[in-house]
This record gives sequence, structure tokens and C-alpha cells, in this order.
Amino acid sequence: MGHHYVVFLATFVILANVHVSCSVSSILPPSFAEGQDNFTSSRFLRTGKVISRESEERFPQIPNSIFEKTKGFLLPLSDSSITRWLDKNKPIDKVFVRLHLDAAGKNLFEHPNFITWTKYANDLNAKTRESSFPVMSKLEQYYGSYDLAQMIKVGKMNPATASIANDIEIQQFKYWSMYGGPDHAFRALHLSFAREKFLEKPLASTWLNYMTFFNENTRRKKETFLQTLARYNDDAGISAIVAAAKKTPSTVDFGRKLRIEQAERWFTEGETPFYIFHRLSFDVVGDNVLASPEFKAFAKLLDRYNIKNPDKKTTLVSVLKYVYGREGPSKLILKALLSKNPSTENIAKQVEMELFKIWLTKYNPDQAFRFLKLHRSPDKVLDNPVLSTWVRYMNTYNTKNPSKKTTMIDTFRTQFGDETLSKLLVEAKTIPSSKKLVTDLQTSLLTKWATEKKTTASV
Repeated sequence: MGHHYVVFLATFVILANVHVSCSVSSILPPSFAEGQDNFTSSRFLRTGKVISRESEERFPQIPNSIFEKTKGFLLPLSDSSITRWLDKNKPIDKVFVRLHLDAAGKNLFEHPNFITWTKYANDLNAKTRESSFPVMSKLEQYYGSYDLAQMIKVGKMNPATASIANDIEIQQFKYWSMYGGPDHAFRALHLSFAREKFLEKPLASTWLNYMTFFNENTRRKKETFLQTLARYNDDAGISAIVAAAKKTPSTVDFGRKLRIEQAERWFTEGETPFYIFHRLSFDVVGDNVLASPEFKAFAKLLDRYNIKNPDKKTTLVSVLKYVYGREGPSKLILKALLSKNPSTENIAKQVEMELFKIWLTKYNPDQAFRFLKLHRSPDKVLDNPVLSTWVRYMNTYNTKNPSKKTTMIDTFRTQFGDETLSKLLVEAKTIPSSKKLVTDLQTSLLTKWATEKKTTASV
């Protein structure tokens, strides 16, 4: 009887192995389904090198054991089984096979035993202290970074496995950070050969997410996108990536950050502020230039440039005039101030102060009034938003030149004449928002006339 049992068991083992091998081949994609004879299988996947716990290069391979497969079919799984395995320190690889996970293929996260296996791996490691990443080190060993990342991406899109996939992704990110870094992850995800077209690759988003995770959690120095991308792209290639990123809402922010990092590199390579902002200006979205991330980043770069090159100090105003023309700075200042965006108010005032410094060497208040074209529409001057800029300049001018002090009414009389001015003040007084200003101007005008012994009739 014992002889027959041995023969039966041997026959079952052979058939079970054939059955499992066939089922694995039918379930797994090509990169998963090759050569799974034993634990030392030399199966090679498409993925590049995988960094192990000891930072050695290893080729991915899914564990296999005929004995464990057979026991998995013959013996029922129970809580006592898990406890017994833990007591005996049963290897994680063998438990993976025993739980039939070796046949799960790309549907690993959907397998009901996957959570059981991850818990076992963590519990065993709590006893043995063999690895900082008991689950991830094995999954990377079994599948490799590329295939595992693909499985994670698909798993995140399935509500039934999204939570598991997100957790595994975080573990993978931690694993890469410990034993590699952004460049290792970039290569492991097969992005290095894509060059300027890397955003077209399905796992580009995984790397972008990893970069955010790395910089938020690393104890090492933070890394820029450019540090990795510049290894595989020249300046034109980086610009091509920026252009591609701007076309998709989900990558616009990445493209903007990459361009600013590129500008940082131009700065260190000795490019002029005029060249750098000219390049950045093409990326500005909308007409509120001073509110753009590009301009804010450039302003910081310019500060560093001026500290480094005191003999070549450059103002924001001069750069804006170079890119946007003679009237560009004042228009951009007004646009920023009128937007009433608190984040742009300070930088707008900074540029305005620089502009006033230049004007003080060129224009008195009357000349600045004409430069801003306020004289062209007398009937609309009080509603013109540019007027507030001119008033601030007039006050600045008066502070710097007390002997040449002027007033708003003086300039209005010079530019419009008393007759036109008195008419526009009468008409403007009906507008509630202008009433106080108009009253003050009328009082000033009448005072001037009294001093000059003019009458309303003579006007």
C-alpha cells in the first residue's frame, strides 16, 4: 500500500508541475513566463539592472519549487500554517510559491493570498531583521522595477486593487531612494533611451511622481529634474521636453519647473540676464508677466547675478524693456497691480521702484505724465489706472527734489489748460468714486486762481 502511495504522489507531483508550468505560461506576459524550473533559474526580463539590498546587480526571477507547489495543492491553508511557517522561519520565496502567487502573473495584486504573503514577509523579517524592505526587495527580485511599476500603474486604476497598488508604489519609491535614486529609477523605468520623448513613455508619470516623493522624503540633498534629464539630453532636448510638457495639463507644472532649472544652468554657464529672460518669456502664460512663476524665478536669479557680478549690475526694468519694449515695464507693473493679486504686489512694487529710479534721472512729473500718455484723454484721466502710478512717481519726485516740488493740479493745468480742466472736474463730480478727488482738485484750482487773481468768468 505504501509503495502505491509513493507512486501516486510522484505521479501527482509530475502532473502538478506540468499543470502549473502550463498555467503560468498562459497567464504571464512574455517577460514573466520564461524558464521557471527552480529557485536558481536564470530567467532574464526586459528590465535593466535591479539593485538588491546589498546594492548588487541581479536579474529578476520568480521563485519556483515543485515541492511547494505540490504541498500547496494537497494541504489546506490555515492560520496555523502561517504560524508554523513563522516558527520554522520558512523562506519568503517558498511561501510565495506555496500561496500560488508565482502563477498570478500581472494580476498579483488581485490574488487573495497576496496580502497574506506581504504580512508573512514583514512578520518573518521582524524576527530575522534580514532586510529593510522584506516585501519590496522580493518583488523587485521577482519582477524587476519596470514590470513591477507597470503592474502598480494598472493596479492603481482598478478600484479593487488601488489601495494595495498605492502602498506597493510607496514601498518601491522608498526602495529606490535607499538603494538608488532618481537616475537609477529613470533607467530602471526604461526612460533613458527615450531622450526628449520620454514623456511619451507609459511610465514617465511614475518617475515624475517618484521625484516628488524623493525630494519630500530624502535625507540627502534634493535633486532637480534637470540633474537626471541632462544626462540624456542636450539643451535643445531639454527645451523639447519643456515644449511637450506644456501641451498636457498634467505635465504643465513639471515643464515650468524644468525650464526654471534650465535657466539656473544658463545662469551658472554665464549667459546674460537678457538672454535668460528672453528664453523664459516664451513660457509665460497670460499677460500678467510679473505674476508668472518664470518672472519670479528670474528675479531671484537676477539678484544672484548682481551679487556675483557687481560690475555688471542689471535691473529688472532694463530686462523688461529689452524683451517687451520701451513702455513694457510700466504696462506690466500696472497689469500686476490691477490684478490685485497679493503674490504679485511686492514684486510689482519692486519693479516700480526700479522704474522710478530711472525716471528720476530723465523725467519730471510733467514729462512722466506724457510718457504714460495720460494727456491724451482728459475726460478719462481720473479713471485711468495708470494715474495711480504717476501719482506715486510724483510723490517720489517731490521727496527727492523738494525745491522742484509739484502738485497734481499743477500738472493737470499744464497738460489740459484751465478751461478743459474745469469742465472735466464738473463732469467727474457726478461719479461717486471720484467725488472726493474731484472736490480736492477743484479746491486746489480755485486756490490757484485766487492767488493769480483769476475769475471763473475769465476762464
